[in-house]
Amino acid sequence: MRQRIIVRVFVLGLLSVMLGGAPVSMLQGQAQEGTPTADASPGASADASPVAAGGVGSVFATGPWRISIAGAIRRSGIAGADLESRADKDWVLVLADVTNWGDDDDTLEVKKFGVRSRGEKKASGLSQKYSTSAAAKLKTEPADASAGVAIDAGDTVRVTLVFQVSDDLENPVLVMGKTVVSLADVLEERLSLRTLPPIVSPPALQEVEVDEVVDGGILSTFDAEDANRRVRLAGVDLPVGDECFADDAIDQVTELTSDVVWLETEPNAADDEDLTGYAWVDQEGQKVLVNQRMIAEGFGAYAVSEGTVRFRDWLSESEVIAKAQGAGLWGTCTGPHGTLAPTPTPEPVGTRDNPVEFGEEAEVGDWAFVVTDVAPDATELVLAQNQFNDPPADGRQFFMVAISATYNGKESSSLSIVGLRAVGESNVAYDYRDVCSYDIPDPLPSTEVFEGGTVSGNYCWSVRTEDVDSLVMYVDVGYTSDNRVYFSLRKE
Repeated sequence: MRQRIIVRVFVLGLLSVMLGGAPVSMLQGQAQEGTPTADASPGASADASPVAAGGVGSVFATGPWRISIAGAIRRSGIAGADLESRADKDWVLVLADVTNWGDDDDTLEVKKFGVRSRGEKKASGLSQKYSTSAAAKLKTEPADASAGVAIDAGDTVRVTLVFQVSDDLENPVLVMGKTVVSLADVLEERLSLRTLPPIVSPPALQEVEVDEVVDGGILSTFDAEDANRRVRLAGVDLPVGDECFADDAIDQVTELTSDVVWLETEPNAADDEDLTGYAWVDQEGQKVLVNQRMIAEGFGAYAVSEGTVRFRDWLSESEVIAKAQGAGLWGTCTGPHGTLAPTPTPEPVGTRDNPVEFGEEAEVGDWAFVVTDVAPDATELVLAQNQFNDPPADGRQFFMVAISATYNGKESSSLSIVGLRAVGESNVAYDYRDVCSYDIPDPLPSTEVFEGGTVSGNYCWSVRTEDVDSLVMYVDVGYTSDNRVYFSLRKE
C-alpha cells in the first residue's frame, strides 16, 4: 500500500523563534530545510523518514507551492524505480517535497513540470505513466499523475517526477510555468533510492516591517517587540551609490517591502543584530521572494557568498534568464556595478542587412514603394499567361513580386526611370535583362503618374534557385544609387 507522507507546517513561527538562530520545528518530528543528512544505507527500505532535512540548494516557489528538491537521478535506466534503458534516451527522476503555502487546499498539477536544456524553449514534459509507477515503487505521490496531487493548506507532500530526455541534453533545468531551476548541482549529488532523503518542510519565518531600505539591498527592520535589525538580502548583488540602476533598485525594494515582510534565514545564521536573509512578501495571496524578484527583473545580479545556499539554483537561473532578456540593468548598464551603457546607434532601415519589412512602405526619391505579395516560384503562372513564354533556364525559376508605387513629387513621372532589381546570396544582381517575360500576369505599368497617383502590378525576374531564400529587392530612382533602398521579400 502506498504511504502518503504529509508533514504539517506552520509558516509564521513567531512563538519563541529567534530570527538569527537555526530554524526551530513547530511540530515534533518535523523535518526542516537546511539540516544535514546522513548517507543512505544500502540495506534500508525506500521509506522516507520525516525527521531530518535536505535539499538545501534547490528550493523555489511558484504560485501557492514551495518546492524543495530532495534529490535527482539521471541515467539511461533506473532500476530502483523500474525505469528500463532505452536507446538514445535518459531518464531524469526528481524527488520534490511540495508545501502548500496558500490559504486554501489545492491540487498540484504535476503534469505542468518539464525538463529542458538551459536556453532552450521546448521542454520534455512529465512522463505521467512512469511518474505514477515510480511513485508507487517509492511509496510517494502521485497516485495518478494525470489527476495531480491534492495537498491541504499547510501540508508538505513528497512527489516523484519522471522525465525522459535525449541522452545528449546539456545543462538540464526543471521548469514549471515561468519558474526555472537548474538541476546541474543536484544531479551531481549522491542519491540512493533504497533510503530516501528525509522530507523537507519550510522553516519558521518571522514577521517584521521595514522602515528603511539602504544601498545594496539592506533592510532596516523592526518586529512586534520593536526589536531593530539590519537585514541584507541574501544571494543578491545590487548596485549602490551612484552606480547605474542603484536608485531603481532601492525604489523597487522599497515598493516590494512596503507592507508586512516575513524573514527567513539560512540554518546556521548567527544571532547578530545584522544578518543576511531572505524576505518574503504577499502578493495577491501568494508569497513572493524579494531576493529572487530583484534578480529576475534585472535590478541586481546573483551573488555567490558563503552560507547563502538555500535558493542558489533558483537565484542563479533567474540571473541567466534576466541576462538573456536584457532585463533591467542588463539592458541599460555596462554591468551590475557599471555605468549607463551607451545607446546603440540603430541600423538604418532600407539597407541590404536591414531591409524594409515586407508590407511596409518606404520612400525612394519622389516615390513611395511597398511590396504587397510575392510568388517565389511563379514559373507555372508565367508559362500559363502566354503559350509562347519560354521556361526559365536550368537551375533557375521565376520569382514574381507584387508592388504598389505612389508618386509624391511635382508634375509627373513614370516608373521607366526607376530601377527595380534584386540580389541574393550569389551577390550577382538581377535587373531588366533577367525579366521572366514581357507577358506576365498583371504587369506593373510604366505609364505617366501625377502627384498623389498610385500604380500597382507585378514584376518578375528569372533567378538562380539558390538565391530564392535570400533574395531582396532594391530600388533606385534616376541613374544613381545615392537613394537606393532594399526591401524584404519574405512574408514572415
